[in-house]
Amino acid sequence: MHICIFYSVRNTYLRNHFLYLGDSAYNVNMVELNGTINAVVFRNDENGWTVLELAIENRGSTGLITAVGSTPVASPGMEIALSGDWVEHRDYGRQFKFSYVAMKRPEGEDAIERYLGSGLIKGVREATAHNIVRRFGTDTLRIIENEPERLSEVKGISMNRALEIGESFAAQSSMRELVMGLSEYGITASQAIKLYKHYGERTLSVVATDPYCLVDDIEGIGFITADRIAQKAGIAVDSPFRISAGIKYALSCAASEGGHTCLPMDRLVAFSEEILDCDTEQVEEQLFNLILSHKLYSRTIDDVDLVFLPAFWTFESETARMLLRLASFAGEGLSIDAPAELDALERDWGYVLD
Repeated sequence: MHICIFYSVRNTYLRNHFLYLGDSAYNVNMVELNGTINAVVFRNDENGWTVLELAIENRGSTGLITAVGSTPVASPGMEIALSGDWVEHRDYGRQFKFSYVAMKRPEGEDAIERYLGSGLIKGVREATAHNIVRRFGTDTLRIIENEPERLSEVKGISMNRALEIGESFAAQSSMRELVMGLSEYGITASQAIKLYKHYGERTLSVVATDPYCLVDDIEGIGFITADRIAQKAGIAVDSPFRISAGIKYALSCAASEGGHTCLPMDRLVAFSEEILDCDTEQVEEQLFNLILSHKLYSRTIDDVDLVFLPAFWTFESETARMLLRLASFAGEGLSIDAPAELDALERDWGYVLD
């Protein structure tokens, strides 16, 4: 027994749906600000959500503002460029909420010392940062990056500790460079952090070759976002990766918008064609590949070939199993008038159960 709800394609829905998502994906009227981090008020290392006190210069005058958003790294003294919008927080007043961030290495001895002493680099605190900068001056960051063993020239820093500082700095630099590289694809800092945690050093390679796998691997990244990334990466619209992802997206749309746990195969093909703007043959080829690889399930029920996402097939099967178990329960008869109770419920709820 399976509860199969069929779906008919609506062209108007598709056009409206994609226009809405496309418009909301990026705000062309974003405000851009440049400034120096004065203090990190709050930071969640899991998702990079950060509250900054930012010193900005606007038309010759300077001032401190509160900026909130996701950034892979943040420390006092770091110069950053932000893109976002001004918002009014109910409790904290006016804030700048940023979606995109670009980071610049600190320049000048004071900025470098504040950067190193912020706790961002493992093994370095304020006193150690002061001693390192006093020894190497504006050449400090180059020394840490390329000749970390020379940090042992500073009193109190052993060779092992010097190398650990170099490794920590390299990790921060890699993340910073990764975010800069991913920003070219329209990927935000919070998304970049999720990608790095999942793919590690392979992140840029994965994004450039098969961004559609992000849909399955990364929470919060759907087909629309992956498709936008793929376009920026120059991936062809008839790529097998894109068509496969689009087919699964069509099934997801049917579930989220209409509550449908499956689609008839011919309707799924037609729906996918509308989404992907591809030929029937291309869609059918990838659909069968998905079924053969068990990434989609196909079952013939009442002479109709139906296609399920694996999760919905499991839900359907488990629901059927539980219903059969209840139906075969050898218990005493009900002590209530079931039809009358159902009628009362339907009157209260205002609709008739099927």
